[in-house]
Amino acid sequence: MFSKSQLAKMAGKCRITQETFDEAVRENIVEFDMEAEEALKSAIAEFEDQNVDLSNIIKSVSGGNTSGHPAAECLATVKTASGAEFVQACHHLVLLLEDPEGEASNILLQRGAVGALLSVLEAGGGAADAEGASAGLRVLKALFGTRSHQTACLEATGPPILQAIVARPESTLGVKALGLEAATALARKHEAGKVALLVAGMASAALPVLESVGRATGEDEEEGLAACCSLLSALTCADDDTLPSSSAFANARSLGKGALPVLVRTLSLREGVPTSPSTLVALCSAIKQLSANEELCGVAAEHGALGILLRHFSAASKAGEESVMRAACAALRQLCSSDSCKAAFLDQDDVIPRLASALKRYNTRPLITEQVLGLMTNLTLRNPAASLALVGERGCLDAVLRALTAAAMERTADPRAASAMRQGCMAIRNMAVRCEEAKTELLALHAQDVLYSIRDSSAPGALQDAASAALRDLGMLDYLPKAR
Repeated sequence: MFSKSQLAKMAGKCRITQETFDEAVRENIVEFDMEAEEALKSAIAEFEDQNVDLSNIIKSVSGGNTSGHPAAECLATVKTASGAEFVQACHHLVLLLEDPEGEASNILLQRGAVGALLSVLEAGGGAADAEGASAGLRVLKALFGTRSHQTACLEATGPPILQAIVARPESTLGVKALGLEAATALARKHEAGKVALLVAGMASAALPVLESVGRATGEDEEEGLAACCSLLSALTCADDDTLPSSSAFANARSLGKGALPVLVRTLSLREGVPTSPSTLVALCSAIKQLSANEELCGVAAEHGALGILLRHFSAASKAGEESVMRAACAALRQLCSSDSCKAAFLDQDDVIPRLASALKRYNTRPLITEQVLGLMTNLTLRNPAASLALVGERGCLDAVLRALTAAAMERTADPRAASAMRQGCMAIRNMAVRCEEAKTELLALHAQDVLYSIRDSSAPGALQDAASAALRDLGMLDYLPKAR
């Protein structure tokens, strides 16, 4: 079932032409004797009340007459210039597109900027050298933040052009990275963009870039590595909420067997190599995204992902790199949703002490505790051996309860703490229901008191349900929420 808001997004909004909008403004001026600005505001309000999508409309008194606008002038230069003049015009376009209140995006849409830039990039022209190609790709990347420009790219058969730029042997690593970043922007929240890029072979063009980086350091190397990972994640993420279904899962299945070994190997090579947190996050996130089913989780595990991710998690924990901790733990959490990976994960060196240590050190950081507790939830599901391992680590269950208590205290200041609390409740439930030793230890630690507090202080919903279920599985007879 879909919510009303989801159905509304899928239904879409009707659009009008620039001429229709300009005529409405003129009518307000002539028929109703409005001042120009008042007429413009009235026309905007009228069309928005009718649920008309005005994202493609230039909303100014001058209307579609934009020949003197800086964006129009820069685009004209881009079409004909070369060298430094071309680069400067592209740079100016990027700056104009950064202004959310400006009309540059719509002016460029109406003047066919995407098609023009793709033609220049394909033919060389002003983008014949690396600096020019980079400048043009930066403009495309900025334009693809708007759905209308994404669609314009598909209409101009842009994906094969982007693929050719990335696959071209003479393209520098910096140009390849920008080509991948533009492709990523095209794929985000645009299902047709994902499909077109896959058909064009963009994912296949990305993997050699990933393999070429290895342990190399440098700005271009890191940008290339992160761009490859971001593209793979975008192609396999179901984020287009204008459609009822997505090919993202099928994309992950088709790409995973080839991409996961490369991603895991690359992450392994980055151990001990100076690497920015954002790049490590991109690698971990891509591994998580592509490990979409039991088989693919197994592929990642076969190539050593469990140990590599755990080591990155521990190193980030010691260094205080919370973003890397979250990303590595999220990937481990995904892999441990596979029953075949759970035993292998428990066989890693000091795995339970590392998780317990992270819970103790970061118990006031709900974004981290959610991932660690979520990992424990997946690990203990249908797996009494994992529950026994948690019981066997002195202080581990106490750390779980302390993290729950801390999240409850943080809930008012940080609503995201509720997700951490829910994962903690589910972990307790999994441990108690299949492992008598865990149940006994939890009761000795008065876990029921923490759960009662969460249940009674939570509104009806997923968190209250999770706390009630955990109380029931601990053997509490009065596990149901009290009537309010």
